[in-house]
Amino acid sequence: MKANDIFHKTSRGLSEIGSRTSTLSIKQRRVLILVNGEKDAATLKELSLCDNIVEILDSLLRLGLIERIGGGAAYDYAP
Repeated sequence: MKANDIFHKTSRGLSEIGSRTSTLSIKQRRVLILVNGEKDAATLKELSLCDNIVEILDSLLRLGLIERIGGGAAYDYAP
């Protein structure tokens, strides 16, 4: 993941914000709320106060709640 990767919520992610049907951790939920298609991974780390932002974003990607804009697959971001 690159520090400048940008993510947006999927329809499932938008639904999760309103319904709270998943068992997301507080940190996962916080990051999901912050994802808006404009903030990059570095900014999300700073705003969410989550040192493990790569793990959180990966989990949200696996759950289908967010998508990377541009679809880049490189993982070189080490906060």
